[in-house]
Amino acid sequence: MQGWAVLENVTGNDWVDVDLTVVTGNPVTFRQALYATYYVTRPEVPVEILGRILPKPDDGGVAAGDRDERAEMAPPPPPPAPAPVMAPSMDRAKAGRSGTLAYGYGNAPAKPIAALSKESATQVTFHMPFTVTVMNGQSLAVPIIDEEVPGELVAFYQPETDARHPLAALKITNTTKNGLPPGVLTLYERGKDVTDYIGDAQLGTLPVTEARLLSFALDQKVLIDREDKAEKRVSKATLANGLFKASIVDERTTVYTIKGAAKEDRKIVVEHPREPGWVLVTPDPKTAEMTDTAFRVAFDVKAGTTAKETVTTQWPRDEETALVDIDIDTVLAYASNDNLTPAQRAAFAKMGEMKRGVQALDTQIENEGEARDRVFEDQERIRENIKAVPAGSDLQSRYLRSMGQLEDQADSHKKAIDRLTLQRTADQQKLADYVAGLQL
Repeated sequence: MQGWAVLENVTGNDWVDVDLTVVTGNPVTFRQALYATYYVTRPEVPVEILGRILPKPDDGGVAAGDRDERAEMAPPPPPPAPAPVMAPSMDRAKAGRSGTLAYGYGNAPAKPIAALSKESATQVTFHMPFTVTVMNGQSLAVPIIDEEVPGELVAFYQPETDARHPLAALKITNTTKNGLPPGVLTLYERGKDVTDYIGDAQLGTLPVTEARLLSFALDQKVLIDREDKAEKRVSKATLANGLFKASIVDERTTVYTIKGAAKEDRKIVVEHPREPGWVLVTPDPKTAEMTDTAFRVAFDVKAGTTAKETVTTQWPRDEETALVDIDIDTVLAYASNDNLTPAQRAAFAKMGEMKRGVQALDTQIENEGEARDRVFEDQERIRENIKAVPAGSDLQSRYLRSMGQLEDQADSHKKAIDRLTLQRTADQQKLADYVAGLQL
């Protein structure tokens, strides 16, 4: 691995025989306008005018010895800030010309001479073992990294990047003495007679001993398909005091069908989605890696073969729910759940019947309400018609008779709503009493 830093001299001055150190990091930096003029706003104090004195009533006091005077003392003011220290100027007399590296103004070495790197708590510095010369308006590339690091070619499957093919990637581990800065990598593959360009990759900050996957191309020789399944399991369930308590495990299983390359073996690294609370069950979590959003699991696929690999994740949790608040679909699902005892399934089946009855009453109440609303609309229409026809006419008499009939219908719908509402309240109370008495 070779790394380069690009310098550009836009200062207006030539850099000649400069002792160069470059730094990579992400420090917190600020700018402050030290030469700007600042004014402190002073509060306005009114002019004192002698007037009538009106003493305030005395509320009494306590002995001074009974008070904690130390708590009332104001803290001492902070010491004044030290005066800024001027940075020393560079002693150009000490700068020598031996070992100068000046691209465009001298001959570069045949092999890059990497900088001497040093890692601190938050950054890495690279000091050039030679002086550099960069004239104004010129640029210069200086070598900062020249190391051998271990690498492994893998096929990296990211479904959100490409749903059918993995990415050709290089997994490198930083075995150098210092962290590596972020940048763009250009990858070459060296053959017997020629070196080929195979792609570019982005490298983030790479601390010592850590590894990164560098994706540089799409591996169209490998084809991947996936099938998802979901299941919910219930255990340690109890129905008591109107509450349903259970240990629940949601399980998701994804089967990856991987068609390998025709002539080469492949190590496939699958990036499987990871959500908060979910844990990896298969394959063995000890063999997988974990990022903020995914599990990374690896599979070996021989040349010319098709493999089926399974990834299973689970979300175990304990739930406590009021039985009367569980929706009817969930109640019916529990009624047929083999993980519950026969008595518990029977209780859920009865709850389902009772909830069906309440649901049917809700439907009837809604239908009666809609019918009454239609009657109100007809009454409003007839009222407008009565206003438009001559008083005492046969048509007005007909409209008045219709109004009487509609009023009877509205009253009938209201009585039905009241009756159904009372029945619903009674049935809901029966359900609440039933679940409150369960001890299963």
